[in-house]
Amino acid sequence: MKDSIQLIRAKPEDALDITELSRKTFIETYYEASNTNQIQILKYIDAYLTLDVIKTELQDPQNLFYVAKNGIQSVGFLKLNGQMQPKGIPDKKCLRLSKLYVLNEFHGLHVGKSFVDLAKDYAKKEHYQVLWLEVWQHNAKAIQFYQHAGFVVYETCMFDYFEEPEPDFLMRYDLYN
Repeated sequence: MKDSIQLIRAKPEDALDITELSRKTFIETYYEASNTNQIQILKYIDAYLTLDVIKTELQDPQNLFYVAKNGIQSVGFLKLNGQMQPKGIPDKKCLRLSKLYVLNEFHGLHVGKSFVDLAKDYAKKEHYQVLWLEVWQHNAKAIQFYQHAGFVVYETCMFDYFEEPEPDFLMRYDLYN
């Protein structure tokens, strides 16, 4: 099945698919698999994972989206952003791996690895020095995945989650180009 999955540069007409993937994968990861306040999760989804928000993000030239397709089904997406300078890395050109979401049923099929490889290749091509991301400290599966891909934890921060901020790790992958 992994041979049939393709990574395609997202277009504005992919907004609905990306919105649905965002909502479903966020629920799979946080609502069903954690002890986090589930009302906070639903608030977050209703505020930030909406069609209008995704459409706006797709139109922002600082964002680069890719969608993983299994035939006509969208099974994951990647969002990169070169606009934000991360905490603790003041003097480097940095690319943020802002979102990498894959449906649970497609975990283990190298979709995430393909996205990370794509992000690394893009970052090298565009002469970024660091690829970085933010990950929830209680998401051991994601942390292990990123560590396996060569990222290291270098800092902590708090994710602004309405009334209940959550602890995150900042992870980085240094590019030598």
